[in-house]
Amino acid sequence: MLANVPKRKKGGLSWFAYNLCVTFPPPLFRLSRLILGFGLTVLLFTSCSSDPDDEVLVVPSSAPEPVVTIAPVTQPPAPPERADLFATAAPAATAECPVGGLDNNSSVSTVGLDEVLFGMTVNQAQSAAGICLVPENEVARDCYYVRPVGGPDGVGFMVTNGTIERVDIISGTLTTRSGAGLRSTEQQILDLFPGKIETTTGAFGGNQLAFIPSDADDQQFRVIWETNADGNVVSFRSGRLPQVSSASGCA
Repeated sequence: MLANVPKRKKGGLSWFAYNLCVTFPPPLFRLSRLILGFGLTVLLFTSCSSDPDDEVLVVPSSAPEPVVTIAPVTQPPAPPERADLFATAAPAATAECPVGGLDNNSSVSTVGLDEVLFGMTVNQAQSAAGICLVPENEVARDCYYVRPVGGPDGVGFMVTNGTIERVDIISGTLTTRSGAGLRSTEQQILDLFPGKIETTTGAFGGNQLAFIPSDADDQQFRVIWETNADGNVVSFRSGRLPQVSSASGCA
């Protein structure tokens, strides 16, 4: 029976449909047409529904990068130096006197500098702090300064009548335990110790700011900052009365 079916030329839609009819029975042929039509519909829908707004925005590599401006950091002014009490540079360490326990991390309190306490003899202070203290001037005087070998610059201990009664800071970075030092201003010190600062006229164009402890047992101790006309600290000291009072040291 199939021998009487006219032959179709290969290619073209009619040839494709003819072969489907010959190959599949009518029910399967209709099902195959439905599947083919559905596939073509999906393909056309996905091809035509692409939205250009859905594309990822690509920034050209030639686009200029944003410029970030960093504000310059304002450094505090370098602390001024006073050389009227003693030389600012610390004595160099030697084999007999190596670098001891005082350094730039030491801090001043109302009773001394680290382990060096007011009322100690020079020998007691050397043993307590593990340092060598060398005289700055004539030891025979009733008042003279000793300085720590290899210690921080700008530090001198006043010795009167055989005991250390005061420490002066005239340069360097040492501060009190509260952080007040040569880079501080008068207002900063007043803010650090509200109600505990006694202000008088100073010897260097500014004021003298004296910290007065509130404890009755500490009334003989003071920490005193000297400021210049700009309100910046030029030196500070700590010690016992009356030695701590004078801005001129042993003079």
